[in-house]
Amino acid sequence: MSEYVKVKAPEITYGATNLLQSQISLITTLQHYQEYKKLRKDELSAKIDFKNKIEKLKELLDNLSRALPESKFLEEKKEKEKLEKEISLNFSKEKPIKQKKQEKAKSDNAALSLDEELEEIRKKLEKLK
Repeated sequence: MSEYVKVKAPEITYGATNLLQSQISLITTLQHYQEYKKLRKDELSAKIDFKNKIEKLKELLDNLSRALPESKFLEEKKEKEKLEKEISLNFSKEKPIKQKKQEKAKSDNAALSLDEELEEIRKKLEKLK
């Protein structure tokens, strides 16, 4: 045997309003997260560009050091060896930039659909009021 509970009109609108507001907050949270991911990708690509420029600069400095005559001071040689070891340890390979651009295009399409969804929910919320 089933029991039924009568729900009044104000309770229905209150429940629907709360549901729509929670959907809005969830979608805005998703938008913030996607923006965060985008900024992190931009940061990573900037770091990769910076690393590449540093590597080119290192090559130029190596060429310059080969072209210049070497000094005969022992202290300078020891410092030079330490610097070369540190530089060689600091550089590593990263993901290709092409793959990052493809991921960025996918996230842009998802952001558009979230905006549309958000507008629909706001319209429904206005209808209830």
